[in-house]
Amino acid sequence: MLFASFVIVAITSHLAAADGDTTVPPSKVSIPDRDNDVQAFKVGDMVVSIRNTVIVVTNESAVWTERIPRGYSFQIEDIDGNQLWISDRRTGWIKDRDVARPNQAVLLFTELIGSNPHDERAYLARAEAQMCCDRFQEAIADINEALRLNPRDPNIPLRRSGCHKKMGDFSAAIADCDEVIRRMPGEAMGYVNRSDAWSRLEEYGKAEADADQALELATGISVAYVNRGWARTRLRKFDAAIEDFSAALKINPKEAYTYAFRGTALAGQGQFARASEDFAKAVSLNSRDEFVCHETARFLATCPEARYRNGRRAIEYAKRACEASSWKEAARLDTLAAAFAETGEFNQAIKWQTEAIKLGTDRQKSWLRPHVDLYKSGKARRE
Repeated sequence: MLFASFVIVAITSHLAAADGDTTVPPSKVSIPDRDNDVQAFKVGDMVVSIRNTVIVVTNESAVWTERIPRGYSFQIEDIDGNQLWISDRRTGWIKDRDVARPNQAVLLFTELIGSNPHDERAYLARAEAQMCCDRFQEAIADINEALRLNPRDPNIPLRRSGCHKKMGDFSAAIADCDEVIRRMPGEAMGYVNRSDAWSRLEEYGKAEADADQALELATGISVAYVNRGWARTRLRKFDAAIEDFSAALKINPKEAYTYAFRGTALAGQGQFARASEDFAKAVSLNSRDEFVCHETARFLATCPEARYRNGRRAIEYAKRACEASSWKEAARLDTLAAAFAETGEFNQAIKWQTEAIKLGTDRQKSWLRPHVDLYKSGKARRE
């Protein structure tokens, strides 16, 4: 199963420090402006902020700006001239000259480090770009160097927790979050990130408790509502989960995966028509998002009401979700198997379900194995 995005948001004091040098980077190397045409960004691209900048944020009733330091990654969801609508840790419009593709960002940050090898923020920025390129060991090395240079900054283990999560080492991610919480118990993001890590380990009660604590500390963090909503969905607290996802959408109405997660909760209640609307909205906002693809595929493959099922589309979306995790996440292969079963391709369903079992944890295997027997009997899944 998939969970809300594991967000690494710098604690406010760190943001203030990073924003204090918005005109001159902390090295002698400047980040050049580049020809917009050369960038040729497209919807779905991952990009990294290469200078301290701002994004323009909108919701139903207001428009404002938020400061963004260099070294944050985003996915492009829309393009309007030289403005990119990006999402992930922050959502809003950013100028295309302020971002670069991850590989290019690595080169630019390497130049900064060469000019000033004592700038821990350049190492953190390069680590983020490295993670976008799936070079996790290199990212960990950069984060550890930043921590050596500035061992008192609690944001650095927070960054490392995100890298450990992407590596699938959720216990290490939790240990990093524990360190952040120990140092700064009044900051929400340690609890937000740990909540997601608990969900990845299917410890949904602990995930819900950490999200509760995060929201006591800061009510405006949309991903905290998403994390709690997902934990409550898995705990079958569907009413409360739907309230959480709706609260997150009031804060961030363009976050595609939140609609998909709410769709899953609605489907859990048997509200299939409303669930279908949420999945359609999610796909319209971002049909490449891995969480959108996974949750939509699962609904299209397993919905008890035939009019909402579409096996071929389920296979398409499930493959996108598998590709995003390099075909190494058991829950996504499980959904792909369900999609093939819906089309009657049971040999393919058995193949991918067997692969899912190989990748699954002991806890996951307990619910993955029965699906093989179902497909061997020539039956599709219904949830």
